[in-house]
Amino acid sequence: MARWCWLTSAIILATSCGTRSTVVPRRPPDRSKWSVASAPPPSSRVVAPSAVERLTRGMDAHFEGRPGRRIHIQLDRPIYQPGDTIWVKTWHLRSRDLSGEHGNQELHYQLISPRGTVVVDHLVRESVGLATNDVAIPPGIEGGEYRLRVVTLDRHQAERSLMISSYEPPRIKKKLEFLRKAYGPGDEVTATIEVRCPTGEGLGNHPLTAVVRLDGQPMPRFKLGTDGRGDGLVRFTLPQQIEAGDGLLTVMVEDGGVTESITRRIPILLKQVRIALFPEGGNLVAGLQTRVYFGAVNAQGKPADIEGRVVDDRGRVVARFRSYFHGLGRMDLTPRADRRYHAEVTRPTGIDARFELPPVRAAGCVLTVYDDPDSTLEAIVAGVRCASARRAVVAAVLRERLLDVVAVQVPDGGAAVVHLSSTDGRLNRAQVLSDGGGSGNTGRCRISSRSG
Repeated sequence: MARWCWLTSAIILATSCGTRSTVVPRRPPDRSKWSVASAPPPSSRVVAPSAVERLTRGMDAHFEGRPGRRIHIQLDRPIYQPGDTIWVKTWHLRSRDLSGEHGNQELHYQLISPRGTVVVDHLVRESVGLATNDVAIPPGIEGGEYRLRVVTLDRHQAERSLMISSYEPPRIKKKLEFLRKAYGPGDEVTATIEVRCPTGEGLGNHPLTAVVRLDGQPMPRFKLGTDGRGDGLVRFTLPQQIEAGDGLLTVMVEDGGVTESITRRIPILLKQVRIALFPEGGNLVAGLQTRVYFGAVNAQGKPADIEGRVVDDRGRVVARFRSYFHGLGRMDLTPRADRRYHAEVTRPTGIDARFELPPVRAAGCVLTVYDDPDSTLEAIVAGVRCASARRAVVAAVLRERLLDVVAVQVPDGGAAVVHLSSTDGRLNRAQVLSDGGGSGNTGRCRISSRSG
């Protein structure tokens, strides 16, 4: 399992890595675009033990005073029919130690319709963070994508999607997937279709029929077919003018006098997209190359694959970017102190919004982690570069727990390299101060730096 780290650079450390909104793909499909550090530089010289201890005490006090919590939801299956019962189990835990001892005793299980209304609301008692209950789906309810929302009495909440639909068990196994997460007006839509017999072998060289409905109106039907393995490719082009962007693709399979179908909603992205931009070290610093991570979602909060560019306040294109996985990606940018930057989406077309990057700081530090997608390195290796020579303290945090902390002297015009342990638990301070690292272990952590 790969080890991916979140990076930030800040004077005050405020949050842990319990959230799941990281913008780093866990396993990007095209790894050739991600550099892998096969031989990272050795660790820089460790200095100033007092700075390490001050940061340690400050982080401990911060997380003790502001403990984070997380809610995990488990359902008995992903799809239901009207009148069915949803069996729910939840874990409400403290982020730091995954303990259920947090003082909350009750929470709400809510079934939310596609229109956002609360269909069912149950008050459930939990015991040491664990709660179970059943949610009855009203008969005759309309189908669609619903959400099971869990809300604590002090307003912490989490959600999980589920489908409610009237259906019959299919005789033919079908799988339909789009090759991209978003399409715009005039784009060619491509999707893969897999058709399997009940026994598992592919329904090879078989004719299929595709139907597209856009904004409630049918488009012309077209034929396609499977290859010898039962796989096929659906291709069609969206019109240049789209009003609401409500599209459905249905592929029908006829075999033995029986017609079955599979339907998927077309991820059409019009002029509504949200992009979050995260400099790897938390800030853009003038003259220092920084990796900027981004995540794009559509109006419904679903991932949106995009392409775009970064433009400065004088209209000059300084960087280009493309999402690699579920609307996530990254790019390199070397900002200037006298410029402001914004991102523009070039594909899908028709998105005119500008997304501002953080202001460029004249002084400060940036962090850069050495990529290790296959966890081949024994430690987390990160580089620290600053606008001028200074001392910096670098810390790795996992679920509000301090894993490793090292103080280094950053040279002027160069990088200080730190090797941080990913072992879950408080490390031996003598080892930290002597070599800045330890044995590696798989996990998701957050690396932070504090300069002083």
